[in-house]
Amino acid sequence: MRANLIVICTVIVVASVSSCDKVVYIDDELRAQQRFGAVAIGESEESLGEVLGAPAATAIRTDSGLILEDRTDGAPRTLALRNDDRDQWPELIRFLPRRPIAQKVVVFIEGTVTAYYFIGADGRVEYVSVFTT
Repeated sequence: MRANLIVICTVIVVASVSSCDKVVYIDDELRAQQRFGAVAIGESEESLGEVLGAPAATAIRTDSGLILEDRTDGAPRTLALRNDDRDQWPELIRFLPRRPIAQKVVVFIEGTVTAYYFIGADGRVEYVSVFTT
């Protein structure tokens, strides 16, 4: 009897440990990922609004960094952020990929899923980064 219990516990531990490297998303996260992924490279910035609604924030490129227009807390706020001080950036854009920003980045958030849409000088999506925290 004791040997059976040890075998059962071993199987449970091995199964638990082997599943630790897998990512598990809940249905809401999967829906948000699909919705954010529905916008393709080359689509216009206007189509973002049509498909996804109002963004949570917009980060506009400047010579020294970014101007962040944050709308996440209801009352819009504008922050000037330096490129050389990413540690001071708000959580909203903390995971912004380190790649050139031609014009701006439009940020959408739904629950634990965030999407960054890099907009080029032509007003079209040139890069998309979607992730779940």
